[in-house]
Amino acid sequence: MAYNPGPIDAYGAPALLVSYVYLEPFLKNRTRYHYRDWVMDSGAFSAHASGRAVDLQAYIDTCKRLMESDPFPQSPAITSDRLRTY
Repeated sequence: MAYNPGPIDAYGAPALLVSYVYLEPFLKNRTRYHYRDWVMDSGAFSAHASGRAVDLQAYIDTCKRLMESDPFPQSPAITSDRLRTY
């Protein structure tokens, strides 16, 4: 028999860390997820690992847009790992 913990209330739902590199798929599918809150980081590690770059100005503009428009009152609390030039 599969483990079924039952419904998850707001306090039991996880908080999510979303990489900027994967932001668009997250935003597209976020209504399918049950989570308490979410934060975003720059995605520098994910970008570097996949051979991509993070456009710093695009990241800043996205942060500003999300801080003004996100429906969750505490979201997104934007964090940043070190944006490096690899």
